[in-house]
Amino acid sequence: VFHYSKTTTTTIKTTIKAIMVEDKKTSRRYYSHGDSPLSNKRHLTRRLEESGEKESLKDRLRAKLIESGWREEMKDLAKDVLRTNPKISLEELSLELQKHAIPASIELDLVAHIRDFARRDQFRT
Repeated sequence: VFHYSKTTTTTIKTTIKAIMVEDKKTSRRYYSHGDSPLSNKRHLTRRLEESGEKESLKDRLRAKLIESGWREEMKDLAKDVLRTNPKISLEELSLELQKHAIPASIELDLVAHIRDFARRDQFRT
């Protein structure tokens, strides 16, 4: 019932988007590729994929979520929702589970690693 890989990929994409928007607000840019935040986001995403860092971030996120007990909480929540509403569709269950964000400390850790990568990568491009 719980699709773990989709959750980690979505979290990484959301985090990249937040970093690029935040950097635009502070007028700090890690990339000179293109003029729009969207092209910067695409460049950062491409560089994360090319370098293998994206897979490393996914592994780190999975480990942190398991370590924090979040994964078990989500399983328990899914079971509770299914008990109270056994005819719920997979889409509705997914929407219900998406309401529960990952812990802020884990998200901040992920943001810090992506920013670190962006700073290091800026000097390589």
